[in-house]
Amino acid sequence: MKIKQLTLILATATALLAQPNVQLQRAMRMETLDGNLKGAIAQYEALARSSDRTVAAKALVRMGLCYEKLGSAEARKAYERALREFPGETESAATARARLAQLTGAASESGALSSRLLFSQPEVGGLLGPVSEDGRIFAFLTANGSLVVRDLQTGISHERVNRGGESKPANMVWAPVPSRDGSRIAYASGGGAAEPGYELRIGPATGGDFSAVPLKLAGHSFFHPWDWSPDGRNLAGWVYIPAQNVWNLAVVDTQSGELRGPSSRRSQRCERGVFSPDGKQIAAACYVNENVNTPPDRDIVVFDVATGQESTILGGLYDDRSPIWAPAAGKILFVSNRQGKDGLWMVESKPDGSAVPVLLQGDLGATELLGLTKDGTLHYGRRTQSRDVYLANLDPSSLRVQGQPKRFVDTYLGHNSSPAWSPSGDSFAYASFRDISGVSRVVVRGKGGAEVVVADGNMWNYQTPTWCSDSRLLIWGTPHPATRRLYDAATGAVAGADTKITGLHAAYQLGYAPDCRSVYVSARPHGSERRQIFRVDLETQQRTELYSDDAEWSLAPSVSPDGKWLAMIGRMVRGGQVGVLLMPTSGGAPRLLATGADDNILRWSPDSKHLFYMRPEAGQEEIFAISIAGGAPVATGIRGRGLIGPSLHPDGKRVLFSSRESSAEVWSLRNFLPK
Repeated sequence: MKIKQLTLILATATALLAQPNVQLQRAMRMETLDGNLKGAIAQYEALARSSDRTVAAKALVRMGLCYEKLGSAEARKAYERALREFPGETESAATARARLAQLTGAASESGALSSRLLFSQPEVGGLLGPVSEDGRIFAFLTANGSLVVRDLQTGISHERVNRGGESKPANMVWAPVPSRDGSRIAYASGGGAAEPGYELRIGPATGGDFSAVPLKLAGHSFFHPWDWSPDGRNLAGWVYIPAQNVWNLAVVDTQSGELRGPSSRRSQRCERGVFSPDGKQIAAACYVNENVNTPPDRDIVVFDVATGQESTILGGLYDDRSPIWAPAAGKILFVSNRQGKDGLWMVESKPDGSAVPVLLQGDLGATELLGLTKDGTLHYGRRTQSRDVYLANLDPSSLRVQGQPKRFVDTYLGHNSSPAWSPSGDSFAYASFRDISGVSRVVVRGKGGAEVVVADGNMWNYQTPTWCSDSRLLIWGTPHPATRRLYDAATGAVAGADTKITGLHAAYQLGYAPDCRSVYVSARPHGSERRQIFRVDLETQQRTELYSDDAEWSLAPSVSPDGKWLAMIGRMVRGGQVGVLLMPTSGGAPRLLATGADDNILRWSPDSKHLFYMRPEAGQEEIFAISIAGGAPVATGIRGRGLIGPSLHPDGKRVLFSSRESSAEVWSLRNFLPK
């Protein structure tokens, strides 16, 4: 009996010592009582990888304090890492910001490299736009699409366009861009050439009305502004020509709406077009191969405004992006993953592409360059986000969640999403960004919590794994465009040869049949606005046409577990309301089940009788259920941001989903240029 008691006591003590909070206290004692700063730093570094996010954030802050005592510049990196990886840990984040502010002040006075957090906002919509040349004005979109202008010097925000959660195309706001002097804001409004009212709007930055500048698009579908010309008369941006399936770099006159400037046409999209200081050139990041199924690959390209002639300044296998012009004549600052992580680089603008880039600052995180002030201060934007998988109990009769959802994956917290139960209910799969390089992998968790990680990893894949009906094989995205790859759920290995899906010469989305032997395709041929729905037998490559009309492209095709129904997100007619569409897998016209659906969430109940979809509700998102027989939608009670799911267990009583917390930050960086 005594031996059993002693064993129990030892086991309890060992478990307590293994707890992250206990380990943190031990490291703090080593730091403060023993004075062993280097030993404490080693322990803090290990704790920073803990699954307990509160402990991990505190460890990074304590590590920064140790580095400060040692007089090391690594202190700044520790604080920035705490803010980047754990923005939701408010206490640690506040301490990290305060220490960074103190270090920045001292560094600025000494002329040393210094960075400063200027702005942080949860759930910012769209891409981060530029900062005005005086470093004062920054415009952004809220989660519901409202336009807000922020004065980075005073910290005062002005809501300039209130969308109020509306989704009317004429009220949409795209790509807000402040003028170089910060006095005006330009943004795109509307939903494209097919929807009346598409225009460019320009108005004062902090008050007053916006005026419409009707765009003379001449066959282009829309204009995406990026930068004001130095004289304030024109905007650089990109327009799409549907009939030719090409992107056109354009300069728009802000008074007349006329398209001027370069006539360069590319089969791949470009972004971040920025005027040179003399207004004669535009530097942009242009995709070499833009596909949702491959990691991004962008080159730095310079366009001559007068002639449209383009020169690739930087090419190759790296992802080079977010260019802005440096103070030195003919040099460009940009972000690149050339050393495995995103860093700040500079290169001379040589038309023959012979210039060798120079690294200025390594490991900036997921960063976009937003502008450079006249005194040489660089502004850059950074997004932080965490995703976790949750389990909730569901009432099968009411389809409402019972009790509070609980986090279900307790490893690699903040890096997990897109869960899916196997058809047998014995296991589930999810996507996990667990690698230090940011690569996403599919993880299969079976009975007893044992996990299998698939062989392949990708930096781009948030897709939900698709199980085959035998619960032995699963599909996760595609390794190459229009390709099916099967994985063995028991080993994580690739199962058999890849299968190419032939005949996909269009924009498309895929939905696999339950047995994974055929795939349903929703496509829109290039240069056409027709919607095509068809099925491809993956063994014979036989294509069966199911439906075609002139309505807009439908998204997120999903086949019911019994194989009888195909659901999609789309419109019944062009310009109609977006909703859940349902049609037989044997073919025929779709019917509208519910309106207001988001375009990336559509899941089936195990009995094939209900569909689950997402729609915006009170600044968040909520999952709704609808019977395929019709009737009113039911709010499930699953609410949050960035929802993916739900995936129902075969018993219909348990549901998995993932949600996201995110924020956007604007930072300044000084004294970074070589002397």
